[in-house]
Amino acid sequence: MGYYKEAILTNLCELVSIPSVSADTEKVGKALEYTLNLGKELGFNVRSCAGDTVGVIEWGSGSETLGILCHVDVVPAEPLSEWKTDPFKPQLIDNKLFGRGTIDDKAMVIACLYAMKAVSDSGVMPQKKVQLILGTQEETDWTDIRRYVEEYELPDYGFTPDGEFPIQNIEKGIVDVRFTSDLNQIQALDSDGRPHIVSLDAGVMINSIPSEAKARLSDGQVLLAKGKACHSSVPEDGENAIFLLIDMIKKLDIADNVFLRLLYMLDYRFRDFYGSNLSVYKDTEKYQGFWVHRSTFVPTLIRTTENQLQAEIDARFAYGTESNDIVNCLAAVGREINFETEVLDNLPAVFVPSDRPFLNVFAKAYEKVTGLKNEFTLAWGGSYAKAMPNIVSWGPLFPGEEDTCHEPNEYIELNNLYKCFDIFKETIHQIVSTQESLK
Repeated sequence: MGYYKEAILTNLCELVSIPSVSADTEKVGKALEYTLNLGKELGFNVRSCAGDTVGVIEWGSGSETLGILCHVDVVPAEPLSEWKTDPFKPQLIDNKLFGRGTIDDKAMVIACLYAMKAVSDSGVMPQKKVQLILGTQEETDWTDIRRYVEEYELPDYGFTPDGEFPIQNIEKGIVDVRFTSDLNQIQALDSDGRPHIVSLDAGVMINSIPSEAKARLSDGQVLLAKGKACHSSVPEDGENAIFLLIDMIKKLDIADNVFLRLLYMLDYRFRDFYGSNLSVYKDTEKYQGFWVHRSTFVPTLIRTTENQLQAEIDARFAYGTESNDIVNCLAAVGREINFETEVLDNLPAVFVPSDRPFLNVFAKAYEKVTGLKNEFTLAWGGSYAKAMPNIVSWGPLFPGEEDTCHEPNEYIELNNLYKCFDIFKETIHQIVSTQESLK
């Protein structure tokens, strides 16, 4: 175990040191190349797929394949001023490794790779195949995994360690939309001598709560609101700077224009992130007896260009809600203030029945390593589990563990990292050791 622990930490630090923000395709490519080279060094078959946007590290043989879906891209680290360490120079402090991508998702890339290595080193004769499938655009538009799904044979079942323990066999769906308005007439509005807003900017990624929001006024004033970033799937964990900016603007005598109308619409429709002022609002948290929570609707990005004002909404809808109902609702909201609406993403909610044999293997491995009772739970975020059938979100966060995904000072606790390695090692060993079908 000592060899694996040391290697996991060393290789994780090297991978985190590559600033593979999704938009930087060169750096993302380097992160993928690094991981594939490591897989080759460890004795596995590796290949680059889908126009070098997906990598596959493979071991074993048989009629069934266990898929492990991870990603090497990360969200931006801005604002850097909120980090206590350099986000791309990993530092170990109090047994926690800090750096962008440590919890999402690079630690699991390395842990799963070494779990495969440990099982192969054990001398077991694999009866099934294991594929570590590595994406590069998970944090953005999923062009990588979508192409892979279209062009390649898929695993029979598996997991993506991009959520929480225990097994998350239900996952919310995602609808992302962009509201857009033409700004050509902005200066023609009658302000009665009062200042008006001339630009708005907030956020860095559609799946992150913005920690800063800024408004420029016609009289030269600049209003800056600072909140707390977090993953947009759990808006209650952060403080949305957009609404803090709105609170500042409400105290001023500002003339009406398209900027102000956008802010007031966002305030009315989305301040309650459960959407109580939307037509698709539901106060129930169950669907046919299963706990699926409620849909959430969060404004995460506002951009002002020379000709356009844009705002983006990240909606996470509960299983049992139709995505088209969400799309139609948000389009109607945009029309209220004469904004065009564009659907950026529309990903389904996930439900994998808990009686699937492979899930029983996952459950037993979790219970054996942790001593905790397995449960079947809801994934709040969006993961590659949506991309393929029979994939669940599973790990790396343990019950009660702090989630710093998409936040400044992201970290993974080393003891929990190694516990993940043990769980995945046990899982892979049990799956490849049996000739029995686990579909």
